Amino acid sequence: MQVVLVKFLDPVTCGHWSSLAEMEETKPRLCIACGLLWTENNEIVRVGLLADADKESASDWITIPAGCVKSVEVIKEVDWNG
Repeated sequence: MQVVLVKFLDPVTCGHWSSLAEMEETKPRLCIACGLLWTENNEIVRVGLLADADKESASDWITIPAGCVKSVEVIKEVDWNG
């Protein structure tokens, strides 16, 4: 398993009525997620903060659409036995 930094564009959503001018001013925000890489394929990148030793469950994770991902940088290989 790897520890990674994922740079991605976070889509903007709005749950209330707004003017077209306000809508035109909004842009996706560049974000960075850091954690254990669970999945990376042509559809998604999934990163989790916590994992159990048997790698069967995780907590505090994010699934990012691959089209939003700008880069995935491997920081470290994790040695589960050491």
